[in-house]
Amino acid sequence: MKTIDKTWPESLAESLLHSFQGPVPDDVLERAALQVLDSVACAAGAQGSDPVEIVHRVIRGSGPQQATLLFRGERASLVDAVLANGTAVRYLDANDVFLGTGPGGHPSDNIPVALAVGEHRGASGEDVLKAIALSYELTTRLRTEVIRRTAQGGRWDGVSLSATVGAVASALLMGCDVSQLANAIGIGAAKGYALKEIRHGEISMLKASGNAVVARDGVLAAMLAMEGYTGSPAVFEGEWGLVRTLGGEPDPDILEQLCAPPAWSIRDISIKPYPAIGTSQSAVCGAVTVSAEDGFNPRDVARVTIRLPDTKYTRQYVEIPERMTPRSRESADHSIPFLVALALEEGGVTGEHFDQQCWTRDSTRSLMERTVIEADADLAKRAKKAFPAVVEVTMQDGRSFAAEVIDTPGSPASPWGRDEICDKFRRLQRAGLSAAAIDKIADASVDLVTAPDLTQLLDLVRDRG
Repeated sequence: MKTIDKTWPESLAESLLHSFQGPVPDDVLERAALQVLDSVACAAGAQGSDPVEIVHRVIRGSGPQQATLLFRGERASLVDAVLANGTAVRYLDANDVFLGTGPGGHPSDNIPVALAVGEHRGASGEDVLKAIALSYELTTRLRTEVIRRTAQGGRWDGVSLSATVGAVASALLMGCDVSQLANAIGIGAAKGYALKEIRHGEISMLKASGNAVVARDGVLAAMLAMEGYTGSPAVFEGEWGLVRTLGGEPDPDILEQLCAPPAWSIRDISIKPYPAIGTSQSAVCGAVTVSAEDGFNPRDVARVTIRLPDTKYTRQYVEIPERMTPRSRESADHSIPFLVALALEEGGVTGEHFDQQCWTRDSTRSLMERTVIEADADLAKRAKKAFPAVVEVTMQDGRSFAAEVIDTPGSPASPWGRDEICDKFRRLQRAGLSAAAIDKIADASVDLVTAPDLTQLLDLVRDRG
């Protein structure tokens, strides 16, 4: 694509609109539909949680009633629906994740944007799925080509990009032209940045709403642009634009990569088996395997060694005291020692374990005290689209158990379909749904590929039970 005499937002807008209006591979649309189902499952599992209930109290009486509030029997304005539904999707830390050497992050955080705007605009299921697939793609490009290329990019939380991503998904579903989309990008990319402290140290409830707060700025950016509001034309490449602010230089190669034809990174996403940080999934799976071994008893454990890929992430992780001894629910689902100890004791990790504050349980804390994390160079070589782990357990009588997990269930190497996600849905959900109701939601999600609009799906997820 030629980009001479165009601003970066204009070039990116032209590329994105071209991709949205063109054909998208069937398997990409089908994967996007499954990610919708997984996100709805996560939202169903968050009902009744403190962060979700607080947000709903804050937006009570929101208007105009433009979009469905998942499992609440109510509607709210676009921006409030994104805040509430985005908080619900993210709360459990069970929604999808890019692992390994990929871009990182949780792109399904922005599925509530596409659902809300798609509903309000009466968009077809296919267009909503296209917007979702392009959201994953843009998240990947911005994280890879802007954040990781710049000196200071890593100091900002990954949700910072969602004002741009949300603006793009919203404007596309609102029927934008190139100029309107460029302005939406110019507004969104200048707004919404979040401190990485959201996910550092002792983690607070803000983890659940961090992306939603930023993403609703993206929706607002698109709404303004559609009405003729203009955004910063050099928001990326300008003297005070994003790239230089993050300590980089606006190399034309960055723009070329941003505007390249989609590679459809949604194919590389991992669905989480357990409600816990993505980098714990292989370790938890390994601990579950060990817990099922004949003769294994967690009370007789002398030492637990968790080997993780020797990466900057692992080396920094072990230096955070709150990861070793969590004191909040949000820190607990980011604590690999806790999650592995829990899986060894319980044979899995569930929402009920967090309700019971198992990280305060004497037996679990004792296991955590006997746990060490080691960085493994060989595992780092195998961490392509996964975050592998080895769990080694030495018993007091000298016996040992070990389990190596490279690709977890739900990873690109072992992808989940409708049935597996439905099983996860049934395990997580707290919306009072019957098995039959979950099956109907699954069918409606899968059928989005050919659905004229979102009515069928949203009718099923509007109410509890």
